[in-house]
Amino acid sequence: MMSTILEQIVRIFGKKEEDVGIVAPASSEWIGEYPDPTFEALVEWYKRDPTVRAAIDDLAERAVGSGFYTTAEVPRAKIVVDDFCEEVDLDGLNQEIAKHGFGFGNAFIERIYDKTREFQIPRGKIIEPKPGASLINLKMLPITSVTRIFRISQGIVVGYEQRLGTQTVILSPKIMLHIPWNIVNCEAWGLGLIKTLALPGKIFTRKDKSGNEELIQRPAVLQMKQEFENSMLGFMRRYIGRYAFVWKGEKRETVKDFMKDIAKAKENEDIGLGTVKEGEVTITPLSIDPRARIEPIMGYFADQVIQGCQTPIVKLFTTPGFTEASARAAVEISERKVAAFRRQLKRIIEREIFKPVVEQNSLNWERSKVRLNWGTQSVPEVTVDHILELAKTSAQLGIDYIRPEEVRKNLQKAGFELWELKKPEVGTEGESKEGGEAE
Repeated sequence: MMSTILEQIVRIFGKKEEDVGIVAPASSEWIGEYPDPTFEALVEWYKRDPTVRAAIDDLAERAVGSGFYTTAEVPRAKIVVDDFCEEVDLDGLNQEIAKHGFGFGNAFIERIYDKTREFQIPRGKIIEPKPGASLINLKMLPITSVTRIFRISQGIVVGYEQRLGTQTVILSPKIMLHIPWNIVNCEAWGLGLIKTLALPGKIFTRKDKSGNEELIQRPAVLQMKQEFENSMLGFMRRYIGRYAFVWKGEKRETVKDFMKDIAKAKENEDIGLGTVKEGEVTITPLSIDPRARIEPIMGYFADQVIQGCQTPIVKLFTTPGFTEASARAAVEISERKVAAFRRQLKRIIEREIFKPVVEQNSLNWERSKVRLNWGTQSVPEVTVDHILELAKTSAQLGIDYIRPEEVRKNLQKAGFELWELKKPEVGTEGESKEGGEAE
């Protein structure tokens, strides 16, 4: 039964007979492949660590923040693509795609069609578009909702499991647009920048003094950084504004009364102890042991996170002496990563979005040559000399490249003060008011 259904899925998604190399484990066909660590954990680190968020936002904004424009050799193809991009807000989707790609290594877009169908497989219902269906919209899906990827041994994806609460669906690759970034070892999932910082170190063994082997594994870099920050908070609370009160010769009951008053005092509030009759009190401020050098440790964890995020943006705001030249050199290095991401995203959008939109409007994709270009389209600057030269060419060749009224309007926009010719008023008898005949 399972083999029959699997053969049906493979036939639907077009397994190539010449694919014989093994990419995915056999268990991936039915058990699926899970992300490690979970996307929930990666999203939490993005939300809670300011260094991680600053780095991911910087890379995403540099990659797609300047927007895009399209070009095409067939004007109608450009019109239908531009209309679709405006309808689905592709510019806003690109911002989310870049953020998910750099941070989590994966972005998931649902391609919404006007006609869909579903059929049963052992793990549930798989949904795909009907033949001849038209792509009508795009929708960003929560990355935490995508829990598994099903692949056959040749590495071809046959379904994406999406789970929200108690609801589970399996979307076909024709509906789910998976945009991975930095795939390693032909894995199903991309490798984002946060993952390396969120994974614990490699496990290894060592022998103790008794000769017994023990497993050693360092915690994740982000976890160590957070633990160190928590320890720093403990240092601050313990040593800033803290004092040791030592009484000599005072009764225990009196000391207890004094301590009650001290405990009620707020931070940075002075304390009056009254009159000490029988004994004396010594107040000693608590201080950190000067031998405890915490600055190098703090810098080490900060540098580890910055290296993992692969962008110098944090250094620009936090490191003294980080000159403009150093900043420019660091940005140029990370710009190669941004350029690589742009190239990949451009090809995916052209192939997976622009092509079906062009073809469903009865246009030839190869002939249309619709292309996505990053940045803003440069518009040539038109001067008065250009207008006059074009008007001269039009008059010489007798071709209306530009009409006289257009020349006058452009000259007025350029600041020239022009007047319209005053025409004589014509009377009811066909004569002008001056008494002559109207032309």
